[in-house]
Amino acid sequence: MDAREYYLALYDHTHFVRHGKAQLVLDDPSPAQYRTVVPNHNSIAWIVWHIARGEDWTIQTILQGREQLLTRAGWDRQMGVTEPGFGGGMERAEMIALSEQIDLDALRGYYRAVTEATLAYMRTFDFDTLDAPLDVQSRLTLAPDAQGPSPILREAFLRWTTPRVWIDVMTVVDVAHHFEEAEHVLRLLSPETQYP
Repeated sequence: MDAREYYLALYDHTHFVRHGKAQLVLDDPSPAQYRTVVPNHNSIAWIVWHIARGEDWTIQTILQGREQLLTRAGWDRQMGVTEPGFGGGMERAEMIALSEQIDLDALRGYYRAVTEATLAYMRTFDFDTLDAPLDVQSRLTLAPDAQGPSPILREAFLRWTTPRVWIDVMTVVDVAHHFEEAEHVLRLLSPETQYP
């Protein structure tokens, strides 16, 4: 298995695997469960939005220097969410408001569009350039508000100077972490349901 095959297998596992956490979280919750905020957790709606937003910004803008799908394809209008960031450093009240207002069908559509775009890009990505220097500063200026308000994250992004870090963190590690959180929230909301 080469690097591309390995990455695509990881991507499939974290984003799509049937009967896995991602598919469970994307398909099973009711609209009320998507929007419910339980103590000390984000809502499922926010989590799915956050995953898609971070990945969209990473693949489209940071790695390709392009406008994000969010605005290029009008997903911000379709979802009814004008937040330009990906949720890092977002206040809890803002997370709750986003969870209440977001159009859930459009959110699922945005998630699908982002994953399709990521797969299309990564199927042709030159994996020999994973550790090639990336002009992060110039890419960050293309969509400065996408970084969000967190000073800790803003400092970290400046140190992520290779495609490897962006790809690993924003399309695999963060995704896996947040789908774990979303599955936990779903189980809290449906303690009587036997999930696989």
